[in-house]
Amino acid sequence: MLATESTETERHGKRKKKKRSFLQAQKRYAKKGSFGRGTQLSQDMYDYFINIMKVMNTKKDDEDEMRVLASNILTEIDGKESDYCCNQIISRAMENLLPFTDDEEFCNFIEKFGENLRPIFSDTFGSHVLQQSLIVAYTKYQKCVADEESEKKLNIKFYTYIMKISNFLFNNFEEFVWDVYSNAIARTVFNVLSGNPVKGEVKPSTSVKTEDEVKFPDEFKSLLHKFAKRILSFPQFEEFCNDQIQSGLLQSLLVALGNSDECYELIDKIIFYYGNNQLDLSDAANTPFIRLVEGVLSVANKSYLKKVYKVMLKENLVELSKSKSGNFAIQKLIGNCNSKKMFGKIFAKLESEMEEILNAGNSGVLLAVVKACGRLEICQGACMTMLSKTFHMKDNKDIVPTLSLMTPAENVNFEEGTFNIHGCLVIQEILGFRKPGNVVRSLLDMTESNVVKLLCDTKGCHITDAYIKGQYVGEKNKDKLFKKLQGHYLELATSKHGSRSLDAIWSVTGVQQKALLADELKLNQSNLYASVYGKNFAWKIHLDNFRRNKEEWMKVFKTSETAEKYFADILPPKRQKTS
Repeated sequence: MLATESTETERHGKRKKKKRSFLQAQKRYAKKGSFGRGTQLSQDMYDYFINIMKVMNTKKDDEDEMRVLASNILTEIDGKESDYCCNQIISRAMENLLPFTDDEEFCNFIEKFGENLRPIFSDTFGSHVLQQSLIVAYTKYQKCVADEESEKKLNIKFYTYIMKISNFLFNNFEEFVWDVYSNAIARTVFNVLSGNPVKGEVKPSTSVKTEDEVKFPDEFKSLLHKFAKRILSFPQFEEFCNDQIQSGLLQSLLVALGNSDECYELIDKIIFYYGNNQLDLSDAANTPFIRLVEGVLSVANKSYLKKVYKVMLKENLVELSKSKSGNFAIQKLIGNCNSKKMFGKIFAKLESEMEEILNAGNSGVLLAVVKACGRLEICQGACMTMLSKTFHMKDNKDIVPTLSLMTPAENVNFEEGTFNIHGCLVIQEILGFRKPGNVVRSLLDMTESNVVKLLCDTKGCHITDAYIKGQYVGEKNKDKLFKKLQGHYLELATSKHGSRSLDAIWSVTGVQQKALLADELKLNQSNLYASVYGKNFAWKIHLDNFRRNKEEWMKVFKTSETAEKYFADILPPKRQKTS
């Protein structure tokens, strides 16, 4: 029997207690006479920053208000930047407000904040401010026009600050690399020096901007490569590979280096480490190294991907696919494989084992395989046969029910079942295949109530987009879905996720079908307007204008690409906000 998603309640037997908010925790500390963790504050200063946090939470979308708060907070801590930023609540406020600071004020801040770096590098709270200040400095450096003299001076200050922090880290690397907070700063430094200033660890899946897309100084690139050479020559390099903190550092460095000689030199050394130690990648004890392998697979070119596959993964492919910790590396391998020949061999090994892989709870492997079949346009027929065998399907009509619930055909129960995110994504991918007919027919053969339930679900609603936009889904089949949902438009329109499905359908229907849909909703207008989602959909299709003059409404939708512009002159509607 295939493994299914378990709920939090099922796993632990009771509902998880809701976590206190940051502000609630701070108020609790204050009642005990502790005004914030880290540097101690006076009660007046503590209360001031509590109020700042409250205003930030309510005005976070108001940029002008955030700029005022940023200016106020920099004035308040002026002269004591290093001390105050090592307090938890001030650190949190600074992280959020630094992006809104004025350039001159920010320069003044980093000049004073960078006077005594050593204690900040290892501080629980100050280190977060240092990371954010690097990101903001780089962002401002990129935005500076540098045409006017004042702009040039600011540009130089931003550049100088980034180089100061980076060189300080480089000169003290052996000391800082083992500290968890300094290590996080090092990752941010790598990101900034590579022109990809994402705070904290850069996930391997994150696309790295090329030098053509982002212009940054040669000094940044040179220093980044010096960091790489320093790490490659590090005596404790082997400890880096299977240590949780250092493995993350190496992953960040791999992404930052991108397509460079140092990147592949680093990959070679990681492969050499594996060859010397022959680690069991299915063993949870080796999880840090497995995550590092995932990072390697994400950045490796075609030849290195093949090399990693042959040396580390080929002989253990099935075992790793069933492993709780190792299956993610297989997903990365398949997701980054662009060789039809290589993927064909991988598919042949996994095809007969897919049910066991799913029984282990690793449905992500199935999704990766189906995605690759679509992306590489290979094994699509064999993939459909594999799914049929894996889910014990007796008929093609079982495809959508079994996949959406990720359960064998004999166990399908739409009344009590819970939709599976990977299963719904698999359906979306198959709709992009060259021959998606079996999935199309399966969806159309379902009862209206089951189709509506699927399309109103947070995981299932995106199937509508894939169906409507499917290159190989015929227009007649798209019309059949529209007709199948007739009588259920109100239910879809008043549902948070169902209204998304209805939006997708509306975008491709002809004016006659649009009129049929509007006619049905017009008859249930009171129920439609009782829901914020229904009200927004009525706004989108200009239902009030339809009710007033159907012929004019149809004429406009038939001839005008932008009906909204036409109707705006008659009755400008106001879209309701949804939470």
